[in-house]
Amino acid sequence: MKYFLISSFVILGTLCLSAQIKLNMDSILSLWHNADVYDTTRILTLERGCANLLLTNPDTVFILAQELANLAKVNNNNEWLVRSLSLKARAYSHKFDLENAEKTFREALAILNQTPDANRRRYTVILDELGFIYYRPANLKKMKYYADLELVESQRIEYPKGEGRAYNLLALVAEMKGDTDLAAKYYEQSIERLMHSGDTLSVAVISNNFTGLLVHVQRYEEALRTNERVLELVKKIPNNIQQLGRVYNRYGDIYIAQGNYAMALQQYLNALKLFDDANIVSEKISLYTSLGLLYQKMGEYDNAKKYLTKAYNYYLKADDKYSQVITLVSLGNLLRKENKNGELIGQHFYNAHEIALELANEDLISFTALAIADEKVELGKYSEAEIYLKLGLPVAEKTNYKDELTQAYIVYGKIKKAQQLPQEAIAYLDKANKIALENNFLELQGNIALLRYEIEKENNNTEQALSYYEQYKKLQDTLTILANEREFSKLEAEYNFDLQQIQDSLAYTKKQTAIEQELSVSKSRVRALGLGGLLFLCLSGFIFYLYKRTQKARQLSDKLLVKEKAYTTALEQEQAKVELKSLTKQMDPHFMFNSLQSISHYVSENDKKAANKYLASFAKLMRQSMNYSQMDTIRLADEIEIIRIYLELEVLRFAHAFTFNIISPNNLDTTFIEIPPMLIQPHVENAIWHGLRHRNPQEGGYINLEFNTQNNYLICQITDNGIGRKKSEEINKIERKNHTSVGSINIEKRINLLNKLNEYPINLAITDNEPNATDGNVGIKVMMKLPI
Repeated sequence: MKYFLISSFVILGTLCLSAQIKLNMDSILSLWHNADVYDTTRILTLERGCANLLLTNPDTVFILAQELANLAKVNNNNEWLVRSLSLKARAYSHKFDLENAEKTFREALAILNQTPDANRRRYTVILDELGFIYYRPANLKKMKYYADLELVESQRIEYPKGEGRAYNLLALVAEMKGDTDLAAKYYEQSIERLMHSGDTLSVAVISNNFTGLLVHVQRYEEALRTNERVLELVKKIPNNIQQLGRVYNRYGDIYIAQGNYAMALQQYLNALKLFDDANIVSEKISLYTSLGLLYQKMGEYDNAKKYLTKAYNYYLKADDKYSQVITLVSLGNLLRKENKNGELIGQHFYNAHEIALELANEDLISFTALAIADEKVELGKYSEAEIYLKLGLPVAEKTNYKDELTQAYIVYGKIKKAQQLPQEAIAYLDKANKIALENNFLELQGNIALLRYEIEKENNNTEQALSYYEQYKKLQDTLTILANEREFSKLEAEYNFDLQQIQDSLAYTKKQTAIEQELSVSKSRVRALGLGGLLFLCLSGFIFYLYKRTQKARQLSDKLLVKEKAYTTALEQEQAKVELKSLTKQMDPHFMFNSLQSISHYVSENDKKAANKYLASFAKLMRQSMNYSQMDTIRLADEIEIIRIYLELEVLRFAHAFTFNIISPNNLDTTFIEIPPMLIQPHVENAIWHGLRHRNPQEGGYINLEFNTQNNYLICQITDNGIGRKKSEEINKIERKNHTSVGSINIEKRINLLNKLNEYPINLAITDNEPNATDGNVGIKVMMKLPI
């Protein structure tokens, strides 16, 4: 009976603490003191229970470890004493007290060395644990030292399992150093030794680590194949919930790396359900962080904040300072993405940095210092930023965290640019770009290209500035396409999930109906003579039941059709939005090149003042059009501003051969009216290039824009006194054979797409004016009605 009580309290205690329920330690210890017999089986049960308690209540582990130590001394049992010291050392490690953790593990090793018949396999296990306590602080020297000791000892006693664990530790060291080829070799050796030992569980764990390496080096197909093999292994393991969840988790990592966020989310949620059902707290909390970061990538900031905050609260309660640092920085970065209050962002980073300093962890100090430096640059505090950057960059250069290092070089480039040191800025940006290209960091490549554009523009290197601007624009287009592809994938995954649920429900209904039919027939045969009336009632009830089931199946089928229709509509709308953004971004390239020719002309004429003024206006126009091309709608005031800058540039370029006028009544508030971006500017451009450009400059060309409102519509009228459409077409046939007006086709496509998406249509009418009696020029009138 007492044996049962002792085993029960360990299991019950573990469950209670995992559920965050305060455990009465007096009653636990009372059970131990009143037990008549202690054996290794019960000690092992306690040890496993304590392993689960480490995350939620490490202080409890200290108490239980001490009680086990007292028991070991009373019974003169060195094996129990070693186990109690191991538990105590793990608790120290979890509290990040690595000095006491190492000291306590070494006490356990000393006892084993002094015991002639000691279990030497246990000795290798402790060496492995010693190596792993230095994994999070990334102390590679200590990790390798203990891994080498474990390998030598395991080979000496011919213990394949110990060799496999040692090779795994060496693989982690190589991976963190950036030597991925050596890491892969060690992982393969580890798996081979563990398979030889017959330890399927360890093979699955190490194979999972190997999959992580393959993801890191972007060998995604191989990673998927390896994870499939891990899944097959896990299916052979009894009580495999934790390992199965890890497999799903790893699938999520692979899909994130591939940019397939919808599939990653599905795999993470599969893993979370398993960990939730089994209440595996450590795995669940780690997954909260992964889900938070994934939702951040997906732009779903509320969900990201929810999961990251959950993780942080757990780490706070468990006093896991290392994980607190990582999560605080993630929360700070999330606030930056949301453009939240700068002081709050900085506070997250400062709090994380203080904890890192308290832990004296070089890696974390660097990580938090770089985050603060980046934030300081955003606030324009360059001197303070450089102080933190000098603190963080040397460590980042030694580690294998490529994204952090790339970002650090970019921040340094920003600082040197602000300090008017362009060559130093370029040197850092070139370093950043090399890493970004090697690792396919598209967003960071875009940031670098934009900075190089600004530097070249400031130094009047016009041709290079344009080259970097074009590079930036292409990267932004690629990122937009990828983002929309991910959105399509998410919609498809949600649709398939709903479809599967309905199909499963229909299949279950069909199966139940078949079973009930068979049961009904069987009963009717047995009771046919005596239960005729009852059979009639049963059949009537069954028919009614079957009718209700059929109705339900029909409803589910209708639901599926509705979802399918909604899904198709959503896809069509998304495709229309993608095409719209693509068309919006296609600003006529000849305008940019002709503008640059004008700048070159001013420079060659030694008119630097005019060249700089022109370039400043040109850059402003490019920047604004680039920003607005990302938006579905912009303020009318912003559209008018773009047109005004554009017209001023063209007036300069054509040597004041025409004038322009933009008219709107006083009661028209252009700041509250929103319209699709860059929809009016192409008509202005056509008026200049196909009409006014061909006039005699001495005759005085003009272009007028007039805005008004009528019946919930914005009326935009563009008139000019150019040569008209007929003459323009004749000239185009001579000058540019087989020329197609991309601008006109672009406008037509955009209006058609917008009319598909919106309830109220955009109306466009283009007509010729009456011929001018003096010069014979016709001119064109464009009338556009936009719903507001």
